[in-house]
Amino acid sequence: MKQNMNLYIGIDFGTSGARAVVVDVATTIKAEARYPFELAVDWVTIWRDALFSLLQQIPRELRREVRAIARFQQRIIIQLTFL
Repeated sequence: MKQNMNLYIGIDFGTSGARAVVVDVATTIKAEARYPFELAVDWVTIWRDALFSLLQQIPRELRREVRAIARFQQRIIIQLTFL
């Protein structure tokens, strides 16, 4: 029988791209994802596309175990959402 894991996603939106990391309670990295930004002016669309792309890059079996998502900006947690 498989034991459930509690995993957490940290997402960072920078000026040149976005990245995500999935960690467990011991901060062991389970997955990473990157999304480079193209030169554009529609940041709302870029951030939305980046978010969906980052989440899609995380293996499905890990996404099922995610308990919270944190969004970072300049290395400061600005939002934490528990699922």
